[in-house]
Amino acid sequence: MKFLFENNLIILQKWFLIVFVLIFPLTNNFVFAQKSELEKEIWQLENRYWNYLERNDTTSYKKLWIHNQINYQSDELTISDVKKCSYWMKEINEDSSLEFNCALHKKAIEITEYAVIIHYNVDKFWTDKQHNIHKSETFSFSHTWIKSENSWLLSNGIAIKN
Repeated sequence: MKFLFENNLIILQKWFLIVFVLIFPLTNNFVFAQKSELEKEIWQLENRYWNYLERNDTTSYKKLWIHNQINYQSDELTISDVKKCSYWMKEINEDSSLEFNCALHKKAIEITEYAVIIHYNVDKFWTDKQHNIHKSETFSFSHTWIKSENSWLLSNGIAIKN
C-alpha cells in the first residue's frame, strides 16, 4: 500500500509541475496583455488631454476629470474644484498669433486594479504661421487616473518645470 501511495504522490507531483509550467506562463501573459492594453488606453487619454489643451476645448477637457475632483492649482495656494481645472488653457492660448503644440515622452506607468499613475515629460512650444518656435518649455508630469464604472477619469496631477 505504501508503494502505491508513493508512486501516486510522485505522479501527482509531476502533474502539478507540468500544469504549473504550462499554465502559469499563459496566465502571466494574459495579465501582461491586460496591463499592456490598459497602458495604451491611459496613454490615449493623456493624448486626448493634450489635444483638448491644444484646441482650447475646455468642455471636453473637463469631462476627463472626476466630477468632484479637488486639487491645488499651480498658481495658487488654495484648493479648487474641477470647474477651475482648465484655467491654464487661457495662458497657453493667450497669444492668438502663436499656435500651441506639444510632444509627450513616456517615462513610467504604475498600474493597480483601480488606479493608474503615469509619468511623462512634455515639451511645450508655441510657433508662428511659418512654424518658427517663439517660446518653449519642458515639464515633468504625473497624472493619476481612477477607474470609475466603465471608464478612467483623471483624479489629480502634478507638474514640475524642468
